[in-house]
Amino acid sequence: MIRLHRHTQLANGSIRESTTYAITSLPRTKANAAFLLDHLRGRWHIENRGFHVLDVSLGDDANRTRTGHAARALHAVRNMALNLARRFDQSTPNLCREHALKPNLLMNRLRIFKN
Repeated sequence: MIRLHRHTQLANGSIRESTTYAITSLPRTKANAAFLLDHLRGRWHIENRGFHVLDVSLGDDANRTRTGHAARALHAVRNMALNLARRFDQSTPNLCREHALKPNLLMNRLRIFKN
């Protein structure tokens, strides 16, 4: 059984406290406090690196497409934009703006056609 108590300082200076509970099947010899903390932090690294960017930069959670395969297709396009931005070391919004203004650049980068 794990109990993680956090104190987070918010941008306005106030402090938020939260407690998280988890269960592990690992023995105490393998699941010491440092290992478990690294594991929990690693989970948030994935969240912050992927889902948070998709939601904040590309509005993935605000999307209300629900019918057919459209929701999955739009999510795949957003993931593609996120991965393309990482590949070219750009922010996702800047990359989207750049490709909206220069669609031929996007086609060349995706190797759909060459100049």
